[in-house]
Amino acid sequence: MKRLACLVATGLVLLLVALTPAITTNATTTVVGATQSGRLRIAVTSMTPQVVGATDTTLTISGTLTNVGDRRISDLQIRLQLGMAASSEAALGSAGSVTPNDQVSAWIPIAGSPQPGQTLPWSINVPLAGARSLGITAPGVYPLLVNINGTPDYGGLTRLAAVSLLLPVSAVPNGTPVGQSASPAQLTLLWPIMDSQPRLIGSTAAGVVLSDDALASSLAPGGRLYGLVDSVTSVQANAPGGTALRSAMCFAVDPELLATVSAMTGGYQVRTATGGTVPGRGAAAAKLWLTQLRQVTNGQCVIAVPYADADLVALSEAGTSDLIGLAVRQTSAVASALPGAKLVSNVVWPANGSLDSGTLEALAKLGTNTVLLPSNATQPGNTTTVSLPTAGNSGAVRAVAVDQLTSSALLAGQSTVDTIAGVATPVSLGGVATQNGLAALLYRADFDTANRQLLVAPPRRWNAPESQLVAFLRTAQSLLADQSALPVALTDLIDPPANTASKPATATLNSLPATIGSGVSFETASETARLDGEMTDLLGSMNSDHATPVDPATLIDPLRMGLLGAMSSAWSDPTAGNATDGGTTMANLVDAHVAAITGRVSVQQSELTISLAAKDSHVPVAVHNSLPVDINVKLSLSDEAGLQATEVDTVRIPTNSSYTAYIPVRVTRSGRFSVETVLTTEGGTPLGTAARVEIVSNAYGTIILVVTGIAFGTLVLLSARRIYRRVRAAKRTAASSPAGLNG
Repeated sequence: MKRLACLVATGLVLLLVALTPAITTNATTTVVGATQSGRLRIAVTSMTPQVVGATDTTLTISGTLTNVGDRRISDLQIRLQLGMAASSEAALGSAGSVTPNDQVSAWIPIAGSPQPGQTLPWSINVPLAGARSLGITAPGVYPLLVNINGTPDYGGLTRLAAVSLLLPVSAVPNGTPVGQSASPAQLTLLWPIMDSQPRLIGSTAAGVVLSDDALASSLAPGGRLYGLVDSVTSVQANAPGGTALRSAMCFAVDPELLATVSAMTGGYQVRTATGGTVPGRGAAAAKLWLTQLRQVTNGQCVIAVPYADADLVALSEAGTSDLIGLAVRQTSAVASALPGAKLVSNVVWPANGSLDSGTLEALAKLGTNTVLLPSNATQPGNTTTVSLPTAGNSGAVRAVAVDQLTSSALLAGQSTVDTIAGVATPVSLGGVATQNGLAALLYRADFDTANRQLLVAPPRRWNAPESQLVAFLRTAQSLLADQSALPVALTDLIDPPANTASKPATATLNSLPATIGSGVSFETASETARLDGEMTDLLGSMNSDHATPVDPATLIDPLRMGLLGAMSSAWSDPTAGNATDGGTTMANLVDAHVAAITGRVSVQQSELTISLAAKDSHVPVAVHNSLPVDINVKLSLSDEAGLQATEVDTVRIPTNSSYTAYIPVRVTRSGRFSVETVLTTEGGTPLGTAARVEIVSNAYGTIILVVTGIAFGTLVLLSARRIYRRVRAAKRTAASSPAGLNG
C-alpha cells in the first residue's frame, strides 16, 4: 500500500513544465504543475517582495526558461496575471485558477530566441498599484500567474509555459497593515531535522561505515542540514519576536541522524562501489554542525521521530510490531547528542501523516499518549485535538492536528521532477520554494477566523534554500511580533494547563485509502520480517559468558536498527530523490551481517572417515563458537538410506571454544555414508555452513543377520537330516545281515 507519498507522486506525474499550485484541502496535498506545450520549461529563482507590505511599490520576479522542444522559439514575452484574493480556505485551494478577466500587467519581451536545449534568463518588474499595475487594493492572499508566450518555428504565437504562485499582501502600498485580530491564532512550529535517507550500515575498527558520503556535504555550510540549523540561529538572533519564536518552536529530530553524526565526529568510513571502505571526509563538518545544533536546541522543546523515520504502519503490516517499540524508544541517542534540550517523550509524529488501528494500538501499549496527525486522518476531521480510543485496553491516545493547508503548500514546493513528454527532468523553484507555504501561513494568521490553533510542520526532508528557510521563519517571527499570532509550546498542546484544559472530543482513525499505503516494497517488508524473526531467535539462544560478560543485545540490536533503516519512509518520499530499491539494498546489507554472525558458530570439517562397528553407535562432531557470547545449539545429521540420526539435545557452547557432540545413529546396512551436519539455534535458525561427515559401517545390519540366521538354521536342519538318514541306513543294514556270519 502507498499512503500520502503515493498522492504526492501522482501530483508529480502531472508536472509538465514548472510549478503551478492548487492547494487542495480535501486531499492534504498541494499539486504543483504548469501549463505548457512541451516546448518550454520555466523556473523561478527569485521574487521580491515575497510578502507585500505598505512600503512596497513594485513586484520583481526572475528566473530561467529552457527550450525542451525540437524547434527554435522566437518572439518570447512575459506578463503577470493576478486573481481574486482568497476569501476562504476552499477558495485558497482553487487559487491557481486565474481567469483572463483578472488584473494583468503589460507584455514584456524576453531577449533571445532559444534553440533546443538552450536556457535563457528572464525577469519582470511590475508596479503593485497605479497605471499598468497589478491593481492591488486590499490585503489578502492572491493567486499570481507568470505567463510566457512565444512562437515556435513553423508555428504561431501561443502560450508555452506558466507558473502560478501565491502572493500574500499584508498591506497595500502606502496603506495600513492588517489589524490585530481579537482572537489571535495560536502558533506552534515543528522544525524537522532529518537526513534525506539512513546511511549507517555498519562499523569497523576504524569507525562506523556509511553507505555514502553525501551527509558530509549536507552538514557543511551551504548544505541542506546546515541550512536548517543555521537559519534558526540567524532568525532568533534578530529581535523583535525572537523570544516568542523560540517559545513556539519544537525540533523534530531523527535519532539515527544524531547517532550517525556523533559517530562521524571521531572519524568514519564510507563504503565503496566494490564493497571496500575509504575514510570519510566530513568529521570536521559533523563536529561544527553538532555544536550548532546543541546551541540552537539548548533549553528548547525536542521530540524524536521513530528511528530512521521508520514507517510504523509498514512495520505493523509486515508483522514486525516488536520493531515499532525499538523505533520509538531510541531517545537515548537524542539525549546524549543534545544534552541541553528539553526532550518530550511519548509523542510520535508518524511518517506520511497516517496511522492504522493496529499501529495505534501498538503505540498505546508502548506508552505513547500523543500522535501528531493531519486533520483528515480522523473521523470526524480534527482542527485542534481529539481523543482516539484504541481497540484493546490500552487507553486513548491524544491526536493533535497538524495544519494541512500550510504543510501541503510547503510540500508542493519540494517538487524536484518535471515530466515532459514522458522524460523526467529536474525542476527548481529556487528562491521561492517556500512561497506558497509562507502565503498559507499568513492566510491562516491574518485572514482565517475559523482555524485558530496552528501546529505548522514543514516537510520532513525540507529541501528549500537557506534564504527561503530564513524568509519563512521571519514571517512567523513577524506574526508573533505584531501579535497576529501568539506562541504556544508543543507541550501545552499535548498537555494543556489545568486552567484551560478541556476534554477533547472522541474520534476514530480513518481507513487508509487504497492509494495511500506503505511506500515500502513487498520484498523489503518480507525480508525485514524474515530477518527480524531470525534475530529474535538468535537473541533468545545467546547468553552472556560469566568470565567475559557481553550483552548479546549489543550484537543484535545494531542489526535491528538496520532493519528500521530498511523500512524508512525516506525511501518512498518523492521529495528526497532516493532510489526506490534503497530499502531492499539496506535489508540485504543487514542479511549479510546476520550471516556473518551465524557463520561464527560452525561445525569443524573433519578429514577423517568415521568407522562404526555396531548398529547403534555415536558419531563425534566438533562445533566451534567464535562469538563473544555463549550460544545454545541443536545438532543432528541428515538422514540417508541405511542410516538414521537422532537430534542431540540443546547444547550450550561457551564463547571462543569448541565442543564435541556425540550424535546417536543407527545403521541398518554396512557400507559407506556421506551425510551433512545440521546445526541450528533452539528455534531452528541455521548456523554456520554445511559440513559433510564420511561414515563407514562394518556392522551387520538386521537383514544380514536374519538371512544369516535362516541360512544357519537351514544348514543345521539339512545336516541333521543327513545324519538321521545315515543312522537309519546303518540300522537297516545291520538288521538284514545273516546271524551265522557273526559266529
